[in-house]
Amino acid sequence: MAVGIGVDVSVRRGLDLVVLDGRYRLVEAPLARQTPDDLEAVLRRLRPDVVAIDSPPAWGIRGTSRGAERELIALGLPCFRTPSDPALRDHPFYGWMFAGHAAFAAATRAGYPCFTGGPDGRGRALEVFPHGAAVALSGVRPPAGTARSLAAKRRWRTAVLAAAGVDVSPLGTLDAVDAALAALVAVVVAVDGPWFSLGEPDEGCVVLPGVRPARPYPRNDRG
Repeated sequence: MAVGIGVDVSVRRGLDLVVLDGRYRLVEAPLARQTPDDLEAVLRRLRPDVVAIDSPPAWGIRGTSRGAERELIALGLPCFRTPSDPALRDHPFYGWMFAGHAAFAAATRAGYPCFTGGPDGRGRALEVFPHGAAVALSGVRPPAGTARSLAAKRRWRTAVLAAAGVDVSPLGTLDAVDAALAALVAVVVAVDGPWFSLGEPDEGCVVLPGVRPARPYPRNDRG
């Protein structure tokens, strides 16, 4: 059966890992505060079909944002922008991107090179966006104001996972929830379910589940 691993990235809290099988069942307990070396060891031990990491794999190469980020925004999915200017990278905010780059490097060492586009993402490390994945799975953006509250974000994203059939009881933090959303995208790609990618190969491609909509995802204002 297919296996996908999702990785949520943080500078202070390390990496959160969630492993799902082809039926969206947890393969083992979620792992928190992992290092890139820990991730490499898990990948070598479990040999998943796909790895999905919540981070850009590298810096932008032109402008103040990447094509994938502009396409996400056009779909109603605001996201952080990845700069190409080296002078901006020293800002403390971008520390999490350095951590994400280290996660992609660990995946590469374990035999999972970065996905750069195309119809097949198996055997690759994908860049994913948990908020975008939750919206794509549900078909709607969360109610206005959800993003301003960590608790509200966690409740909404957890509900999306539960609706997909994931056992959410072991997911005790927003980081774990986001790692599970990443793992779910990994499984969708592994089983050749509907998915699409945004961006350009030289800048990095973001993968979302489902079929790319022709217009921005609508807002769910009913709660």
